[in-house]
Amino acid sequence: MASIKLSIADDHPAVLHSLRLLVEREPLLQLRHVCNNGRDLVSALTREPTDLVLTDLTMPAQGGSYDGLELLRAVRRSAPRSKVIVLTAQSNAAILTKTMQLGVRALVGKSDLAQEVIGACMHVHAGATCYLSSAMRKSMEDGRSAHALGCGLTHKELDVVRLTAIGLSLSEIALQYRRSVSTIGSQKHTAMRKLGVHSTADLIRYASESGLV
Repeated sequence: MASIKLSIADDHPAVLHSLRLLVEREPLLQLRHVCNNGRDLVSALTREPTDLVLTDLTMPAQGGSYDGLELLRAVRRSAPRSKVIVLTAQSNAAILTKTMQLGVRALVGKSDLAQEVIGACMHVHAGATCYLSSAMRKSMEDGRSAHALGCGLTHKELDVVRLTAIGLSLSEIALQYRRSVSTIGSQKHTAMRKLGVHSTADLIRYASESGLV
């Protein structure tokens, strides 16, 4: 059987090192790119697309980078034939549902057993389009209510809510996603209206209680 070319990305050095060791023990997987942020991952895939992409979802970086759902859109643009697997600590059903809508083939939780990562790679390479690890399946099942699904927030609004909740200002989010401050402010305002919250403090509380951060 031909080898499976793989890219991996995570912004935590210990996780990235563990992933590398795990992947290198699997004879069929050929590791081509090891990246610690979204910008480097997209750049590497633009130069050389791989069969599979195993990436963290949340990788904010100083000076701006691809992160969150915007990262998935950038990966799809740079390597449309690559099959994406997300490895994440994220448990919010809204975010997880949006990732699948953006074409992610598999979701694996960072609380899952390490072998789930290899299993996801093999299932996706074999043609699976909706592989969920045990932790991800539980998160999806636990978050089916309209409130947990983000009350109709768009991909970009969810990203703005999440980044606001981790402490980024409107100008920092605008730099991260290369948009104007007014656009980010409008998306934040719309998200707050949809969620029925009236202050940034309430928005942060919602994000924390619903598992966005």
